[in-house]
Amino acid sequence: MISVSEAKKIIQEHALPKKKKHLSLEAAYGLVLAEDVLACLDVPRFDNSAMDGYALSVGNGNSFKIKGEIKAGDEAEIFLKTGDAARIMTGAMIPKGTDAVVMREVTKEANGDVLVEAPVKQGDHIRRRGEEIRVGDVALTKGKVLNPSALSYLASVGVDSALVYQPPKVSIVVTGNELVNSIEELKPGQIIDSNTLTLKTALKEAGIQEIHCFRSQDDPDSLRQTIEQALSVSDSVLVSGGVSVGHWDFSKDVLNELGMKELFWRVAQKPGKPLLFGQKGEKTVFGLPGNPASVLVCFYEYVYPHLREAMGLIPSHLKTLRASFSGQVKKRAHLTTFSRAELFFDNHQPHVRVVPGQESFRLGSFAQANALAVLPEGKEIVENGEKVEVHLLP
Repeated sequence: MISVSEAKKIIQEHALPKKKKHLSLEAAYGLVLAEDVLACLDVPRFDNSAMDGYALSVGNGNSFKIKGEIKAGDEAEIFLKTGDAARIMTGAMIPKGTDAVVMREVTKEANGDVLVEAPVKQGDHIRRRGEEIRVGDVALTKGKVLNPSALSYLASVGVDSALVYQPPKVSIVVTGNELVNSIEELKPGQIIDSNTLTLKTALKEAGIQEIHCFRSQDDPDSLRQTIEQALSVSDSVLVSGGVSVGHWDFSKDVLNELGMKELFWRVAQKPGKPLLFGQKGEKTVFGLPGNPASVLVCFYEYVYPHLREAMGLIPSHLKTLRASFSGQVKKRAHLTTFSRAELFFDNHQPHVRVVPGQESFRLGSFAQANALAVLPEGKEIVENGEKVEVHLLP
């Protein structure tokens, strides 16, 4: 049995290869840039007006002769001489000879002239060509997550596709003779499969786009065929159940028979002690416990950062802070305990308390929790007011 820190180090040392792909901007939403992106256009493309108002060629007075009108999208064919003005709309091209733009609100128009009732300064309300970015400048750097604002910015500088890190393909294999899909199928001794839904939605939350789901009976031949199929269509396989030491726990043996290189099995933690991690070629395999809370703890602590690192996300792990522990908990000193917890703030200071129902079969406590309180190995009692590490759930 190895420590939590040792397990995480081994997983980090056996990272999935980062795969890259050119995608349209819309298809690249939520993904991470795999290279710097350069602007294809000046932004703004031309000098333009920041206001609805009047473009002016300033003279000695405050009255100007109106020579025409320029709307957004028009080519500015007017040339302004001293004392001339042109009506202009926001975003419209600035005509030659313009010294400044004044807002419509500080003017009066009559008999073909416009009277300006406010001081005018050179360059007022003119957006200059290339003021934001010039052709060939770096618009966004490698590692940027393409959220809606980033995608919009790339589109504005003339970019229509991007090289991004492709999310790994993941397969879920859930094992157990006792599992059924719905309440209508339940017979004595059976339960509803929640782990498939748990892992599938957690993977989507992590940004995984291609997910394959399988279920296998507790039978070595059936499990072998299922895992072989899962390995053939994915970069990483999550096997839930069958990794402990029970008479009907076949997952570990079957994975080893299929040529998986076992990198570790069993971690000094609670819940999720029988966690398994291995590699077959460039593909990775996680053997997760079958209990629902154990599945989620192992997913967030180990699988989540492993997959997100392959997507180019930095940091890839859950957001972490330190908070004052509220209450008192007794634990096994030789284990790291990941307690489902509620992070809250009192006088702007972070505090964390363990929610009721910490047994590994209980999902209700996860539904109430917004964090995992990390109660470290080497401590038997965590006292009220102690500072502990807290991992924020997505």
